[in-house]
Amino acid sequence: MKIYTVISKQVYNMYNEVFLPSLKKVEPSSKITNIEIDFEGTGGIRTKGWYEAGWKKIEVIEKASKINNNEVIALFDVDIIFLRPFCNEVFKLIKDKDILIQRHYETGDKFNIGVVFLRCNKNVNNYLKFVLKQRKKEDTWDEEIIDKTMKESGLRFGFLPLAFSNESNNGFREDAYLYHANELGNTIFSSSVEKKYKKLKKLYNKYYLNSGLFGSALKK
Repeated sequence: MKIYTVISKQVYNMYNEVFLPSLKKVEPSSKITNIEIDFEGTGGIRTKGWYEAGWKKIEVIEKASKINNNEVIALFDVDIIFLRPFCNEVFKLIKDKDILIQRHYETGDKFNIGVVFLRCNKNVNNYLKFVLKQRKKEDTWDEEIIDKTMKESGLRFGFLPLAFSNESNNGFREDAYLYHANELGNTIFSSSVEKKYKKLKKLYNKYYLNSGLFGSALKK
């Protein structure tokens, strides 16, 4: 599977020490494309860099959806640890869908685009172009526009099961394919990135460096 990420200097540690090595452990044949973005500040929620990175993700998958005809690709934030092979499960889940996406909270229909799987076709590409155009009309962030427009887009979308886990929707799970540390220490200060890194690093040490735990996780 082709995987796309947007990275900056603020998250290099998470990417190099957790995201990339754990991904290579569970899906060694994955092909990763990193788009680098440069901004000052912490990268914490609601900062200028946070907004820029969010919109860059939409630009990246809009272009990717145009060139990877009918392939299933992934867009990931890098505040993620991978714990089990997930591609085969995704291919089953997306069989009759255009997009699979994390549910942000346990209740409601708010999307989280830190973990997205999409089928590259004209309908998906047109929708992403529409989202980018809306940015010029509304002074807001990427997910807010997607929350407002996805249901009426005509796309066949679905929410990922909880085993594609995130912090804001029931947190870490022992049966997880992956864990997305979103909304962990959310603040405009550096602690949001630092807290994510510390938790992810602790999980990485537990599941990959301590004896036998990763092997047992794979068998679940």
